Amino acid sequence: EQIEHAFGVVGSESINSDEIGELQGWINFYEFYEDYTQILVDKKVIEPPAKSEHILEITYAKYPNAPNGQMASAVRQACMVIEQMDVERGDRDLDTDKQQIMIIARIKPDHIDSIRVAESAFFINKGLVEFGEDNSSLVFILDWDKLDQNMKQKAGLALLHLPTEVAA
Repeated sequence: EQIEHAFGVVGSESINSDEIGELQGWINFYEFYEDYTQILVDKKVIEPPAKSEHILEITYAKYPNAPNGQMASAVRQACMVIEQMDVERGDRDLDTDKQQIMIIARIKPDHIDSIRVAESAFFINKGLVEFGEDNSSLVFILDWDKLDQNMKQKAGLALLHLPTEVAA
């Protein structure tokens, strides 16, 4: 079964009110190529994946005229949705199988904005990898622990802003 998910990124309250609800970009997840997985294993970028582990590649783009500052948040949120979908599909239990999904971003070294988004979304740069002739990319792998910590911190901060009668 091929896994592929596409998300639209729409403007939120943190940007110009004219852009709220307007399409700002996209995020796509799909199964990482087995040949590329083997290249990463051979180059010791990753450990050989367990049979139950899903390896997904993420790609994303902001529309040229869209305001800055939304993509990293959208990527973080989309990764959390992908994790939840994996749980709902019955492929794993969050309590026992924390790292069943590996999310990889391959980014050209001169795509500085994409690198900033990946780093802000808690992806770790594993270095430049040659995937074939004229096909070199920086490889970033999502650090689930940092993402989970960030999401829990934001959830905690949100609870601090609830009215007393709701939080009680």
